[in-house]
Amino acid sequence: MPKATSSTDASAVGKAPCTFADLAHYVDQLRDPRTAAEAVRALSKVKLSAEDGAAIRLDGGLPLLLQQINGMAGDDDLIAAMTVVEEMGWCDPPSRDAFVLQGVVRKLVPFVVHNNKDVVMSALESLEPYLWDGDLHLRNLEVFRSGTEEFFRCGGVARILRYLDATEPRKDICLAVSEILGHLGDRVYNRERLRDIGTISLMCNVVNMPVEPVMKQDWLMSSVSFLSNMARSDFTHTTMRECNVLEMAEEVIRTTTLESNKMFALMLVAHVYGNDDQNHRCLSLLDEHDVSRLVVQLLDTTKHGDGLYKDIPIPTEEATHAARSLSRERKNAGRLMKGGAVPLLLEIIQGPQTSKDTQAVYNCLLALANMSIYAELRKPLQDAGVVKVVTQLENSPDLRIADSAKTVLLNLSKLHDDAATKAHAALTGGADDFKHKYEVFLSHKRTDAKDFARALYNLFVLRGVSCFLDFEYREELGDLAAIVANSLNFIFVLTDNVFESKWCMKELQAAVESEVNIILIVKDGSRWKDSDGNPTCEFPPYDLIKTLPEQVQPVFSRKSIAHSDEYYQAFVDTLMKKVIRQVKAPEPTTSNSSNNNFIDAAQADACNGSSGFGGGGVSNGIISNLGGNGMPGGVESGSISSGNISRSCGLTAGAASNNPSAGSQQRLQASFGPSTPSQLPGLPALTDQQQHYMPSIPPLSARPSSFLQHAIWPPAQAYHHPQQVPATQASVELLGTADLGLALRSELSLLRSSLVAEVRQAQREMLSEVASSIRTLHQDMALQLRQVQQDMSVMMQQQRRDLAVQAAEAAGTATGISTQLSQTGRHLASLEQALQDTAASVERLGASIAVVAAAQQQQQQQQLAMAMAGPHDLRQLGRLMSELPMSGAARSDSELPRLIHRGRLGRF
Repeated sequence: MPKATSSTDASAVGKAPCTFADLAHYVDQLRDPRTAAEAVRALSKVKLSAEDGAAIRLDGGLPLLLQQINGMAGDDDLIAAMTVVEEMGWCDPPSRDAFVLQGVVRKLVPFVVHNNKDVVMSALESLEPYLWDGDLHLRNLEVFRSGTEEFFRCGGVARILRYLDATEPRKDICLAVSEILGHLGDRVYNRERLRDIGTISLMCNVVNMPVEPVMKQDWLMSSVSFLSNMARSDFTHTTMRECNVLEMAEEVIRTTTLESNKMFALMLVAHVYGNDDQNHRCLSLLDEHDVSRLVVQLLDTTKHGDGLYKDIPIPTEEATHAARSLSRERKNAGRLMKGGAVPLLLEIIQGPQTSKDTQAVYNCLLALANMSIYAELRKPLQDAGVVKVVTQLENSPDLRIADSAKTVLLNLSKLHDDAATKAHAALTGGADDFKHKYEVFLSHKRTDAKDFARALYNLFVLRGVSCFLDFEYREELGDLAAIVANSLNFIFVLTDNVFESKWCMKELQAAVESEVNIILIVKDGSRWKDSDGNPTCEFPPYDLIKTLPEQVQPVFSRKSIAHSDEYYQAFVDTLMKKVIRQVKAPEPTTSNSSNNNFIDAAQADACNGSSGFGGGGVSNGIISNLGGNGMPGGVESGSISSGNISRSCGLTAGAASNNPSAGSQQRLQASFGPSTPSQLPGLPALTDQQQHYMPSIPPLSARPSSFLQHAIWPPAQAYHHPQQVPATQASVELLGTADLGLALRSELSLLRSSLVAEVRQAQREMLSEVASSIRTLHQDMALQLRQVQQDMSVMMQQQRRDLAVQAAEAAGTATGISTQLSQTGRHLASLEQALQDTAASVERLGASIAVVAAAQQQQQQQQLAMAMAGPHDLRQLGRLMSELPMSGAARSDSELPRLIHRGRLGRF
């Protein structure tokens, strides 16, 4: 709640200053009951400075002042004491913390309801400095929060709301009440309770109350600024839409004479309707008054100015939240860019990082992330130096800030994270999005959780989880069931109106029918109506669940996850433990290997790593480079990322030898290698048991052409181990779950007995509250028991499926081993026959070579004989030829060597 001037300035008008001697005298009088009332009346007429307040505090006067606030004193003395307490609160911040610790809130709350209206006004004004958060940098935050908590706990809010709902309200009291509610609404942890008790609707009515013209502007300021502060929390938007704050804001803008009131009304519209690009009435209102220019002015005054807008202090967190809200719509985001908002946002990010500025930095990053969604703004964002500044926060210890910074870089394609980039690229916004297999399907009602769903999408993508989010508002989906069935996890975001969405219910039914892992997330601040119609249930009540289709009702018996920005790290850890991950196997290196590169997520529980697993699958473990350099297919040696494999599956039919599966709970592998394992490089030594299972087959030096291409070569690339089925472990887990159920029943019985005993001893006015606690406790314990029963059933079904899968895999593996043995035997036989055929061919070739050699030798002898023959020999040869009988045909050439031989013999 803005406060331009403190109450000290107004209440101190006409008061005289005081000396230290007078202060010491007044404190001494406070110690004497006979003079204490006189000292209080004197102090109420004195103008106290910061030094005066510190002197009274250090002199021990605070508890003495509190003693004067009691019902026994007269109205005048009571008002005087409360006036001094108010003065001390405004002038000395340390006195505020000291008063809160001593119970000043508890002392003042009873007088908020009093017959004397002057006492009521004095009590409200005295409470204001102790609930004001304008100077928290000077105060202890824990003490301040304890004071506001005590105000709620003592019934202070419920008491002051009576004045807003009165038939004939007193205007000055209503204005003071609005001021206090505005201070409470400044803190995010108060807004949920303020919404639940109906303050939003009451303040909307206050705006329309007829008041005197002299009070009109202050009246509007207190109410509209309160609603604007409340609108900074998303969970208030549904209630504000129901109260039609858009129409109220239009009326304020039209009638107010103060620019600050108009500014708060425009901010209210931007917060509540800024992400609704279908609300043309809202967009035209924001365009007409150029809200983007106003936001840039707010950013500039908080960074370079005095932090005042029209004499109204504007915190940096409030200005940055306005930029964050306005950047959600394309046209306004472009106007912020052109108006110079980006350099101002970067200056705030680069400023000194303190706990006070953390929320402002977070708002700046979300504003940049919203603008980076639009393609036409990415280049200007990069030119403005966004990448360089945001990269420095990528490893921030605050996980919210780190994730927001990575989201900006991811949208600008500057994030050096392959897993996140690949997961982000899976959802392009095109028609092919429906054909992919996603790890997470996000189901949400857009009017309730559009920004929250986008934040969940970024959360998963930054952790390498592919996620389907219908961000293009494609409500014409005809294959919705196929999209859901093709996902591993179905996240159902529970918000106020999610059950009114027919598309969300269809998606939930499809998830139940497909047996997808369903995760329930309760969005922060969501509420559902109880049997009396009051929105007070933090989880959908049983009466509401009964109206849903019968097949989806059991879903709501499981434990949900409560979203919380305040405990963001715990929320992320819990969520990721419930998400079943799709585990990738190593990429094959041969063209004939299997194309099935993924391991069935339903069997991912075999991966038992240090990262933790939940929901029946791997929560944060990805198998990389499975195997060693002796594994088939040339797989490089590697290790398990974020976890160790304790149980792995061996061969499956077809091509599983080059693509081992991590889904089964057994160690069943095959080994056909030589009897000496040391001959195989890269493999560990075998135990005696492993040696027993290794047949002795002579090794072959190369893959035979007739050997099947998808079989292991060389065969000795894996070891065979006896099958190990963890049935005992499963039994122990089931027994442990059963013991948990019995323990819960016992605890429920004990708590019932204890509560009954307390009820009998309690006072009459506490009976209804205790009964409500008993009913709530009974419902919670019943839900836990149903959850335990469901978990036991799921575990037993899972064990049955695992055992069936193991038996099938074992049978398939045995068949594969037998087939490979027979194939190897046939191949050896074929090689033996080939060797025999080769020996026969060699013999025939040798005979052929001998024949050719003899012919060549005879030819050489003929040539030599002709060369040595003389004239006589020639005549002799002619005579011999003439002696041969002639038959009219020429003699054959084959007779010539014989005749020559005869001639040679005759000559010799």
